[in-house]
Amino acid sequence: VTSDSHIKSELIDLEESDLDIKADLIVSSMAFHHLNRPSEVLSKLKKMLNTGGAIIIVDLEEEDGSFHPDNEGMGVKHFGFTKEELQAWASHNNLNLDLTRVNEVEKNGKHFYQFMAKFSLL
Repeated sequence: VTSDSHIKSELIDLEESDLDIKADLIVSSMAFHHLNRPSEVLSKLKKMLNTGGAIIIVDLEEEDGSFHPDNEGMGVKHFGFTKEELQAWASHNNLNLDLTRVNEVEKNGKHFYQFMAKFSLL
């Protein structure tokens, strides 16, 4: 755990545990494609938001499974996500979604794209 008065970093398996905190901003980078049930984790994160808060998720747009060299060994559960999946998560959790492509990664001779999804309370 790292803390700097108003910034806190937590390492926790939210699929198996709960975290009893309140936050204005929750950020996850390149972790959601390793989750079994990402929409359920988003639901847990939503419960942690203060009024006016947001959840920022940066992850892979849907890809062919070649981003990681060993998907099983690296715990990959999803080969990125489509816009429709992210919209379904937002709808299921009663959240607004603002979606933007933020990065292009060249790896193994292919191009992969990362999105930034901002989920906020309705």
